[in-house]
Amino acid sequence: MKRNGTDKGEWKKTARKIRRFNEKLVYDLKFAYVRTGHIKNEFLGFLTVFNAKRSRLVRTERHVRYDEENERLYLNIYYRRDRKPSEKAPVFVYIHGGGWIGGLPETREAFNTKIAEAGYFVVSLYYGHSPYYPHPEPIQNIYKAFAWLKRNAAKYNIDAEEIFVGGESAGAHLSAMAGAISSNPSYNALFDLPDESRHQKIAGLVLNCGVFDLRKALGINFRNIRLYVQSYCGGVPLDEVSEEKWKEISPVHYVTADFPPCFLVSAENARSGIRALPRKRSGCGARVRGRANSENLARSNVRNKTIPRVAHKTRTSALHKSKIKPVFCRQTLICRLCRTIIKRALRRVFYSSIRSGIFRAPRSDTARREPPRESAKSGKFLSSRSA
Repeated sequence: MKRNGTDKGEWKKTARKIRRFNEKLVYDLKFAYVRTGHIKNEFLGFLTVFNAKRSRLVRTERHVRYDEENERLYLNIYYRRDRKPSEKAPVFVYIHGGGWIGGLPETREAFNTKIAEAGYFVVSLYYGHSPYYPHPEPIQNIYKAFAWLKRNAAKYNIDAEEIFVGGESAGAHLSAMAGAISSNPSYNALFDLPDESRHQKIAGLVLNCGVFDLRKALGINFRNIRLYVQSYCGGVPLDEVSEEKWKEISPVHYVTADFPPCFLVSAENARSGIRALPRKRSGCGARVRGRANSENLARSNVRNKTIPRVAHKTRTSALHKSKIKPVFCRQTLICRLCRTIIKRALRRVFYSSIRSGIFRAPRSDTARREPPRESAKSGKFLSSRSA
């Protein structure tokens, strides 16, 4: 009986190892596929949409290292060319999105240069892609960049004591996390932050389509959201994530009345995730302004146009009926044109390689083993083809 018990225990351990191996294999394959798509989209966006209409009145400094121990972490700086050195400029830190597994500062220059043109000293930083930089490394790298700003405040004549922070998608999540760290001492104590920037003050946040409760985000209709959250957690299966970690990676649980003022931008798939933050702020006594509903916009005399909630097939016709001009329509057309050209070029290379015989199937074994026959006239050996 004892032997059977030990055999059952070993079998359970083996089955558990096999299950974990299968889950890891499925995650790695899916991650490689999604990551490749991110690289393609970032490259096409770099050429077209993301960097279209960037300001020419801005000076750029790229690949400035903010962590001496890690050469991969860097930031890009944008400020006006005609900026007066005697005037202290406000700082805006932009954190790029990409599902925590992609994105680069170079592919957000259209937005960053416009903010810099308005008079801000803009810093767009690379915080590291997950799962190579799992939680809490991204937010700790961001605070290392805050420390770099404090050390170089006199060099660039900037106001690094109270900064503005913003980002889109995963960058909005990390920006909200930075806002919660700056306003909640108990949340601040959970992270290993530099002493120079541990108590960094944040004047305001710009949160574009962010997710602030990662557990609830698993239920929204967003492609590959489970893979993104799993990658941010270091590739650990989501059913193995503890309750404390779920709470730690969701900044909505640490919002207080001292949370920085926010400018929130939402979309259809981000509604469930973005509603939690204003509701949490109003519940803890903070004043919430600028909720994007028709009543507030009507009171402020702001022209409001919304696309009716219709099916995906009729959404284009609804867009034309509402007379809304699509943003970056020309750049989107160029992006699609580049994608079509790349597909046709790859298809042409593939078919030409087939015609040239690179992928041609070898001859059968009977044709190889057939001995050569001697010609009666010339006495030369002939193969089966020449015969």
